[in-house]
Amino acid sequence: MKKLLFIGLDSALTYFIEKFTEEKVMLFTARLMENGCYFKALPSPPTDTPTNWATLMTGCWAGTHGLTSFNVHLPGDPLIKRYSTLNSKLCQVKFLWDLLEEYGYRCVVVNYPVAWPSTLKRGVVIGGPAPLGSHWRIGFSKCFATKTLKGKYSPPTLKIEFKESRNPVLVEKSEIKPLEAEVDLFMQLNRDKIHYTVKRTPKYTLGLIGEKEYEKAVLLKGDKILAELKEGEWSQWIIDIIETDKGETRAAIKVKLVRLAGDAGDVRFYCTDFFDTRGWSYPEKLADEIVEKIGPYTEGFEHPGMHEDLGYVSWLEDNYSTLLEQAKMQAEWFTKVAKYLKDKEKWDAFIMHFHLPDGLNHWLLGYLHPEHPLYSRERAEIAMRVYREGYRIMDYMIEKIVSLVDLGETVVVIASDHGSMPHWKFVNLLPALIKRGLIAYKWDSEESCYIVDWSRTKVFPYFEPSYIWVNLKSKYPHGSVEDSEYDEIVEETIKALYSIRDFETGECPIAVALRKEDAVYLGQWGDRVGDIVYFLKPSYSCWNTPRFDKISAEVMCLPEVAPVSTRPTNVTGYHSTYLPNARIGVFEIPAPIIVAGKGFKKGYRRPKPAFMTDIAPTILHALGLEVPDYMEGKVLRDLLI
Repeated sequence: MKKLLFIGLDSALTYFIEKFTEEKVMLFTARLMENGCYFKALPSPPTDTPTNWATLMTGCWAGTHGLTSFNVHLPGDPLIKRYSTLNSKLCQVKFLWDLLEEYGYRCVVVNYPVAWPSTLKRGVVIGGPAPLGSHWRIGFSKCFATKTLKGKYSPPTLKIEFKESRNPVLVEKSEIKPLEAEVDLFMQLNRDKIHYTVKRTPKYTLGLIGEKEYEKAVLLKGDKILAELKEGEWSQWIIDIIETDKGETRAAIKVKLVRLAGDAGDVRFYCTDFFDTRGWSYPEKLADEIVEKIGPYTEGFEHPGMHEDLGYVSWLEDNYSTLLEQAKMQAEWFTKVAKYLKDKEKWDAFIMHFHLPDGLNHWLLGYLHPEHPLYSRERAEIAMRVYREGYRIMDYMIEKIVSLVDLGETVVVIASDHGSMPHWKFVNLLPALIKRGLIAYKWDSEESCYIVDWSRTKVFPYFEPSYIWVNLKSKYPHGSVEDSEYDEIVEETIKALYSIRDFETGECPIAVALRKEDAVYLGQWGDRVGDIVYFLKPSYSCWNTPRFDKISAEVMCLPEVAPVSTRPTNVTGYHSTYLPNARIGVFEIPAPIIVAGKGFKKGYRRPKPAFMTDIAPTILHALGLEVPDYMEGKVLRDLLI
């Protein structure tokens, strides 16, 4: 029986894979390409995470597997009701791991975005909802500091004030008068209350000690030392019991002493995201074992602060070193989990997902594109250094995991789900739709925002996915459009989209707007796809668009196209609303794919892109297994010997 090793790198870019393998930054990956095949794959629209990790594991277009972007609308529901697609139950076809299990494979799936809850019966699934969709995250990162530091999008540091300590542990360890402050490691901020509400937490003492000046921080619980850190050092995992709305919860966190001035005038004590140490494994009991042997599963540990401005930029001022350290720790965790479960479970198929490159793209990609407003030579040099080190970390992880298998008996796949491109202009769909009477709003004084007036609304737009729905009376409880008006409304909506203009250039930012029936060539069909499908041109996005049912006065006043800075965001790179072959400068939406192992050509570079739907059928064929009829991709026979 041939084995399968599948390593997913979210939004790894063709540009960086090609550049860093050529420069030998990714030395092992370069060797893997020399011993296998490299090609580009066109993603299934919408060109985003859930859609294409599902496509990679089903061999189907979005219209068939049904995971249309990050949120899906289901038939019969009001248009404002959507469901997260980071949920295996919403997939309409079998996953590759389900088929392999039917063929007798022992499968392990780790951190795969659409794999939870487990669909396997005999295999192992660890976590999955990503990015930032973890059901087990209790709180995001924070920083205790003697100074108040705040970025544009992250919360401020938490103020701590040190006082002279009489704690006997600190007094014994310090030549000068020790200082102490109380810190609440597991405290939640308002933005943290998503899946858990923390009710009670242990209290900890943060002490400062030294000989002639303060040189170390000591974290204590009572008289027990949990960590003793010099500037720049990390603790081990700190695991403690906290009380949440779900009862007693065993939570895990790491801390780092980022800054310690000798006079204690500048102290910065960073705390990572913190997580429940249970509930994220199938079988359930496996979680305790993994925590004990390796450490807890922590979705997104490799891209902390992805939803804000890294925190680091405003809190830590450390040139992204903490980010890269966390990425390295997370890569180590994956390598250890792969080995541990290979020894324990004797897996035949190991399938995993690592989200670091997507985080880097969202934060830093614009800094590398000369047309981007934030571009400068200095920023570009910093960004390239971070990318280089990030891809070096991934190369290390790939090498360690591939070393667990025999290439002569294994199909190895290194895959990205989509590319990414710099963006800097925000497209506001509302003025064009309002002007033509296609959508209407009314002011809600209680909500202090504009809400949809359904009685006068004919269409309703989404952002992710980039669909527009006709508000039919026959489909929706709030419907206002007769079936006989459908074609006319669709055509009027498409005209409205094409009327949008960038006032600076006169350009229409819409790349293409199609009736659903005309978008079948892009895999758009079925009752989960909107009536109109639209795509934006490179440099434009709808990033940070609110849900269209509630609009602030600020957004309502925006023109059709505005700088992204008018919608506060840390995001300089984007991907979801572009055509699968879109490109700007050296960056593109097609994704890099590497396959190697017995039966594949060596050193082969496919001259034309494949489709993302082709990967699963090709894997099955290479394993010597039958490709099911429901898969819509083809076997890439030119890769085979």
